[in-house]
Amino acid sequence: MIADLLWSTNDQAEVPTVLLPTHLDGAPTMKQEIKPVHLTQKLYIISDTLALAFSGSFDEIRQFVNDSKLFLSDGPMSLDRMNEYLKGYPKERITTLSIIFWIVLKDKEQVNFAISSYGNVKKVSDARFGSVYAAGSGASQFLKILKQPNEYTEGIHNKVLYQNLCLLGYWFGNEIGSNETLMNHWGAGYEMIVFKDSRLVKLDEYSVVTRIVSLGRSKLEVTGNNLINFYYKDRNLIAESFDSSQGKIITIPPIDAEPITVTELNRSLTFKNVIISYVVHNVKANDKLFPAIVLINSTNKDEIVIEESRDNKNKYTVSIRADIENDFLAYLRQLVE
Repeated sequence: MIADLLWSTNDQAEVPTVLLPTHLDGAPTMKQEIKPVHLTQKLYIISDTLALAFSGSFDEIRQFVNDSKLFLSDGPMSLDRMNEYLKGYPKERITTLSIIFWIVLKDKEQVNFAISSYGNVKKVSDARFGSVYAAGSGASQFLKILKQPNEYTEGIHNKVLYQNLCLLGYWFGNEIGSNETLMNHWGAGYEMIVFKDSRLVKLDEYSVVTRIVSLGRSKLEVTGNNLINFYYKDRNLIAESFDSSQGKIITIPPIDAEPITVTELNRSLTFKNVIISYVVHNVKANDKLFPAIVLINSTNKDEIVIEESRDNKNKYTVSIRADIENDFLAYLRQLVE
């Protein structure tokens, strides 16, 4: 289960510039009625066996999260219990909501999953991901993105996690390279819920390295080593973001808590889930591609090295092993021929 972090408003009152992990100087200017207003989490784990993803009104989501924690956090979960809860829930409290429910069904040693939804939720079938549910302003674009060739399948350790991190790689590349997701009022970073050790948990950390590629008729140029680290602290999602000139720490709180203040870099990160997201400008066809390499729990520590800069303790340097990138760039050439 994945959700973005961007919240928008059509209120015409002035709103402060929103600092995004992908745009450290603030969200790009959007000549539209809907504007970015803040970053807040949209995924919530109610119990070990129930997780929710939302779109809709901030106040209605906060109320539904608080009520669900009160009435659904204990005892076994089932579709019948979820449906009964929705049936009895005051409809005036969910006039704007679209909700996706991930339910873990446990029967002795057997575990199954069920997905349910409420409101304006789109559903499609996909060869790689099976049944896919999407809601919110980016739903249609998200489902279209599923069709893009965004997988590079060398060295897969965990196929399900790998495929989903590849999606994140595509979205980050798209956002940095074209702002398309932001123009549709979604993006700015992502959360993911996974099933691990018999319960639903949030993916505790991941890092995104962005590389810019110009693919011409006779040459290929690779520049950029921007880095974003995502991890959790006191239920807040923390984004440490670095571009070529600056580094900033951004706090993304849950909807039912105040943001915390973080001023120091997290030096205990393991970099166990690394996405290398490429923004590829195909000069010949005058278009852009956003493929990614994903490294999960790699045992070969020299595949990618991320360490503090010797010159600036608030910066990181990123080194990608040459053969990995060379193989990938050969793949890129095949992709555009």
